[in-house]
Amino acid sequence: MLDKSEIEALFDYVDGNLVWKVPAHGYGGSLKGKIAGTLRRKSNTYTCRVVNCKGKFYAVHSLVFMLFNGYVPEQIDHIDRDPLNNRIENLRAANDSLQEANKGIRKNNRSGYKGVYWNSQKQKWQARINKDKKAYHLGFFDDVKLAALAYNDAAFCLFNDFAYLNEVIY
Repeated sequence: MLDKSEIEALFDYVDGNLVWKVPAHGYGGSLKGKIAGTLRRKSNTYTCRVVNCKGKFYAVHSLVFMLFNGYVPEQIDHIDRDPLNNRIENLRAANDSLQEANKGIRKNNRSGYKGVYWNSQKQKWQARINKDKKAYHLGFFDDVKLAALAYNDAAFCLFNDFAYLNEVIY
């Protein structure tokens, strides 16, 4: 990983972007003053911006975090869940469990609520939540919205600001 002084020598930070301060290696200086990095794509979604520096690829959010904090944590969470928003106010230190807590509803979700599943044996909605690779059963419910509220309560207790809460309207 580049250290803070190397990042400061190579880039300016401008609104969540890193801008080349010096001629980029291997590009004949044509990128000086331009936003550093390229968008990394997975399927049809952009997952992050990466920059090639000294023959290695770095995620821009890692370089931004290092620039402002002097270290790179185990993982970096984008508060608004937008992996292209690398403003420092949108980045925070995290781990696997906190990252999972801040994820939205999965594409294959059938209930419309995070942490809520149909249990065909009981013929009820089941609420559950995971933290640190441990699953917590929150109960069975006749009403899907009550299950979603049970998930919200547990998510807020376990994850505070990292919790992605269901929108439940009665």
